[in-house]
Amino acid sequence: HSGIIRCLVVQLGRGSDVLETLLALRATQQLYPRMEITLVCRENFAELAREADWLREVVALPLLENSENIKDQNVKEMMGPAARWISPLIQSESWDLIVNWSYSEASSYLTALLPAKLKLGYTRRKDLDFSSGDAWSQFIHGVVQESLDPGIHLTDMITTQLLTALQVQFGEPADAGNQSVTGRDFFNRLPISG
Repeated sequence: HSGIIRCLVVQLGRGSDVLETLLALRATQQLYPRMEITLVCRENFAELAREADWLREVVALPLLENSENIKDQNVKEMMGPAARWISPLIQSESWDLIVNWSYSEASSYLTALLPAKLKLGYTRRKDLDFSSGDAWSQFIHGVVQESLDPGIHLTDMITTQLLTALQVQFGEPADAGNQSVTGRDFFNRLPISG
């Protein structure tokens, strides 16, 4: 596979979750430089995400404060606003990869609405039943989120999840040579306030 890999990453969590996501994506992009990454995040973290000039695009979603409490009965009334919010994410072709690292029930509806060749993380089936089809997401949901071992770094886990999927679906990564593959250089460009 020699073309661009169009990747949509959904991270609707806290600021620390956005930073973990950016670290994982930066390290991954160094091994898969043909990845074009669009990041979806909450409005209040969009400015931080836009500091990562290697992202193709940052889309800020104006989610409601109680969006994590979405229940099946109010999903229908949320569909109109949700359709307007996701319209910038609709493409003529499906995404190559959608990664939902929000790990929340509410975010699973968003990823269910968008077509992709491969989805990682939480999504919904056609009947809107919850789905977490890949083993990494099941592990993160069932083990890591329930009792995070301080020796386990979530950034390393999500990086490995994405690298594994990319290797299986799109072939071997680029040779990094002696260069260290890390997302730490992202912090070198952040403005320091204080």
